[in-house]
Amino acid sequence: MLRTSSSLTHEEKCTFEESMHLFAKNNVVVLHNKKMLKKLNIPIALCSVEQQTQKTPTTIEDEHLPAKVLLCNEQKVMLTRNLWVHAGLVNGTLGKVISIFYSIDSKAPALPSFLVVDFRQYRGTPWNISHPTYVPIPPITRGTHRQIPLQMAWALMIHKSQGMTLDKATVDISTRER
Repeated sequence: MLRTSSSLTHEEKCTFEESMHLFAKNNVVVLHNKKMLKKLNIPIALCSVEQQTQKTPTTIEDEHLPAKVLLCNEQKVMLTRNLWVHAGLVNGTLGKVISIFYSIDSKAPALPSFLVVDFRQYRGTPWNISHPTYVPIPPITRGTHRQIPLQMAWALMIHKSQGMTLDKATVDISTRER
């Protein structure tokens, strides 16, 4: 059912606060994701990409990895790479960060050893029997860079949501600049 925010009661509007927000402009997506991250009011790690080799020139694959990623527990994320198609770990899968693990001699801005992410669509072998949808996600290498294959996902560009099944969404179809 399509409704505008002006036709909703305050209580109905509140039920959409945690829904996926879809925007036409990337800068609005970034602003909304950062607002929601800040709203968690917990420590955030700013993790930098690791350059695998200094002598190799940047490749086209490198250009698709962000130089820095903000990570924290309870963060809504989207997988940005096919990791295990048969188990449901594909590009665009939504999840929530449960824990971030660093090696004993490492901390941010270094990359974590891995993150545990709750992917409700995961159908592979359980890593944790008590929580069968929890999946460890290590950094991956693309081109000459190593980075975590996740991005914030409280909000997405409208075109990124094509093919997704969302229980509830807030869609901003305005064209005005923000």
